[in-house]
Amino acid sequence: MTEEVYGGTIRSGKVNPHLHTFGGHPVMCAIALKIIEIMEREKLVEKAAKTGEYIRERLTALKEKSPYAGHVEGLGLMWAIELVADKRTKARIAAKEPVMMQIGKRLREKGIGGGFPGIRRVERGLDYDRVMFAPSPVMNRKDLDYVLDVLESAILSLEV
Repeated sequence: MTEEVYGGTIRSGKVNPHLHTFGGHPVMCAIALKIIEIMEREKLVEKAAKTGEYIRERLTALKEKSPYAGHVEGLGLMWAIELVADKRTKARIAAKEPVMMQIGKRLREKGIGGGFPGIRRVERGLDYDRVMFAPSPVMNRKDLDYVLDVLESAILSLEV
């Protein structure tokens, strides 16, 4: 950091509280540049857009099949499915076992876990009825299909 830049971080003789050891740190900047290089080389942004369209198709089809998938939204690799008792009124599901717990159990039975924030919220005792899905940008189609197939099966087999 040059003296001129450092001088700009000082206010009234005190160091700016927003200046942290990782802000502008040369090692972190080098890592960020390498990540950008990899993202460009592997075309991860383009892949995310293409994969996102595929996920949209799969989740939209699921919405048509399931009486409980009330709303699907997302872009790229960030998606959510709202679970409802009635698609017209968007009434919440009142099940004996919370639907997110049911879905989480079925996903774990098939070796899938950790990547669904809505399920973690329910496990912590929070009321939640939205499955959030954000696959890795380097996930291959076979693995993505497996996760989507298991998720679809879990939603279609809800007991309400």
